[in-house]
Amino acid sequence: MNEKYYIVVTEWLYPTESGRDVITDFDTKDEALARCFELCDDEVDNYGQVCGDYLPPEHFIDKGGVEGVTITSKNGLDDWFFNAKIVEVKFG
Repeated sequence: MNEKYYIVVTEWLYPTESGRDVITDFDTKDEALARCFELCDDEVDNYGQVCGDYLPPEHFIDKGGVEGVTITSKNGLDDWFFNAKIVEVKFG
């Protein structure tokens, strides 16, 4: 029995809205990361329509060790983003 699993959480800040959703759980971090990439790939057209030019989805690990994939504005001046992050859940 695994002592941990992973949840993918999306969060976004657009000029028109902001929010977050819990997607689902995964048995491995690799499965969760693959889903993060899929979610961002699916979101790029919407991001572009709402926020303008964007950089391709990019893998990240933040200072706190949280891993995921992000879409940000190409010019780097806007605060707009779409993130799909991995949350590790331990139990037992």
